[in-house]
Amino acid sequence: MSRQSQHMVPKFLLNRFSREGRNKQIYAFDKHTGREFCANVQKVAAETEFYDIVGEVPHSLEAGLSEIESLAAPILTTILKNESLAELNPRNRRILAAFCAIQFLRGQFPRELMRTVGRNLASRESTLSGNRIEGPTEREIKIAALTELGRLEKWAPHFESKVWMLLKHPGPSSFYISDTPITLFNEDETVPIGGLGLAVRGVEIHLPLDPVITLAMYCDTITSTIEGIRPTCRETEAASWRRRGGCDHENEELPRRSRSGEADPT
Repeated sequence: MSRQSQHMVPKFLLNRFSREGRNKQIYAFDKHTGREFCANVQKVAAETEFYDIVGEVPHSLEAGLSEIESLAAPILTTILKNESLAELNPRNRRILAAFCAIQFLRGQFPRELMRTVGRNLASRESTLSGNRIEGPTEREIKIAALTELGRLEKWAPHFESKVWMLLKHPGPSSFYISDTPITLFNEDETVPIGGLGLAVRGVEIHLPLDPVITLAMYCDTITSTIEGIRPTCRETEAASWRRRGGCDHENEELPRRSRSGEADPT
């Protein structure tokens, strides 16, 4: 296993947000301290052995993550060049769904969440039992996070099943990227606990691809209410599917796509 820094966000994605120059530099903001600074892309959003388990039988996910990144990079480059998803075939869509699932799971946030929940549960158990209960160790948290990261068959379908579209920023400001680049938002006030689960009704998922364009993955319950978007998505999907030879007749229905359920997997 390598002692080199392992990125939480792929360098090819960070490079798109870097400033012009010989050395790739990216502007950064530490929301905990309020500090603003400029850093080399090689050193930002990265930690040593972040995806490695050190022990009698060493294990690392770095090679597997790099393989999926290498598959996703040219697909995203084509999407940005064309500013369109019309040519995205089912295979490439699955690759990008897996890539998005990785970006959702691979950073610090899932580990921070596990750490907080584990400590809160331990504190509660200590209070109820009268005995001191320890929370999970850092090694246990790391193993749990990497285990989930290896279960793409569980997480990727929640991205693949959404309605996909590209959003272009009109300016003059721009999109930002962070060490947790997948963002969730939900305006549906009827769903519980903020509604920020991947399979919750009304969820909106975004992955910024560069300062101007973001990949949006929306629950179909909200795209049907946005004027002009739902018909456009279906027409684009229909045209693309027919070009791939999936339909012999102009009016033949598209194949049904699986939809995510109401339960929040997180």
